[in-house]
Amino acid sequence: MWLPRVTKRQGPIGQTFPSSCTSLAERATVVAVVAMESKLRHLEFIQAVINRMANTSFLLKGWSITIIAGLFAFSAKENERPLLVLALLLSLVFWFLDSFFLWQERRFRGL
Repeated sequence: MWLPRVTKRQGPIGQTFPSSCTSLAERATVVAVVAMESKLRHLEFIQAVINRMANTSFLLKGWSITIIAGLFAFSAKENERPLLVLALLLSLVFWFLDSFFLWQERRFRGL
């Protein structure tokens, strides 16, 4: 099967245009499509980062609830005040980490 040979022309920004793109409007359309694809890839990259941050925040909350509940239960059973203080300190640390991840996520959404 014989197919015609397609030659490509070099555009001003480095894009290659099929030989069928002869008018300036067609070339501008091709450049606009390439620019939109680039923006779309960039937005997908940012969304992937936001998803990873949300997943990390979710896992952090799960671990904090597990660890703090365990320390509260053990301190109540053994009547240990240092474990109760440790649980309260850990809750503050986990609270800070969660707020940090939410802050980062909001900054990425602003992009």
